[in-house]
Formats: sequence, structure tokens, C-alpha cells
Amino acid sequence: MDLKLWGTIVGWIVLIFGGGVAWGHHNRQIAEHQKTIDKFDTNSLMTEKKCEALHDTWQETTDVKLNNIEAMLNEMKTDRRKIDERLGALSSKIDVMYDRWERSNG
Repeated sequence: MDLKLWGTIVGWIVLIFGGGVAWGHHNRQIAEHQKTIDKFDTNSLMTEKKCEALHDTWQETTDVKLNNIEAMLNEMKTDRRKIDERLGALSSKIDVMYDRWERSNG
């Protein structure tokens, strides 16, 4: 037989074998992807309703935190006024005591 004929036969066999391997590999990848798609849970997707509910919850939490901060600031202002009143009263008492001491030791 001719060497050219054997080359052509071997070339066709390699081409058919290589094509079969590539086709098999492609089918295996498709099967793996299909398994992944079948396992996927569509409930885990973030839908518009879930996003709105999450935003509403986050907003309520933020509002509660801000209200608590405002309440604490108001308490601090009230406490500051009380402290200022006490300091004023103590300052007056100290002034009175100093005046008395000056008069008696004077």
C-alpha cells in the first residue's frame, strides 16, 4: 500500500478519535452544569419584595437607634442642667462661707 494512503487513514482515525474525545468532554461539562442548575434554589435569590422587606427592617432598626441616641442626648442635656444648678448652688455656698470667714478672720 501507498504511504500517502496510510497517512490519510491514520489522519482520519486521529480526527475521529479527537473529535469523539472533545464531544465527550463537552457533554460531561454540560451534564455538570445541568446538575448545578438543578441544585440551585431560586428561593435564595434576592427578589424585589425581599429587598424591600430587608430595607424596611433596616430602616426601622436605624430609626430605633436614632431615637435612642436622641433620648440619650436629651437626658444628657437635662443632667447637664442639673449639674449646672448644683454647681451654681455650691458656688453660692462657697461664696457665703468665704464671706463669713473673711468677716471673722478679716
